[in-house]
Amino acid sequence: MQTLTAIIHPTPDGKWLVASNPETGATTQGRTLDSALANLKEATELYLSEFPLATNGRVVMTTFEVAAAHAQWMNRRNPCPKPTQAGSKSCNRQPGFRG
Repeated sequence: MQTLTAIIHPTPDGKWLVASNPETGATTQGRTLDSALANLKEATELYLSEFPLATNGRVVMTTFEVAAAHAQWMNRRNPCPKPTQAGSKSCNRQPGFRG
């Protein structure tokens, strides 16, 4: 028996819980914590029956900070500042950007 990691978070509408296992990449959902964990256990066991997990150590979980969501949204809306000098290079927008 192996002890694995479960990461669980609500969907944006809050109606479901998404459960994922970082060691295997298995991801599923459930309406309750118990059902999300049961579904993740089943999905992970099915995955491991086909692709045994190499024992390369444990997953390390930590936290990190990101910039405020408002600043990220503004950068997506206008990722290219206006040129300040004549002949300056234009900005290459990312594929899929609509702005």
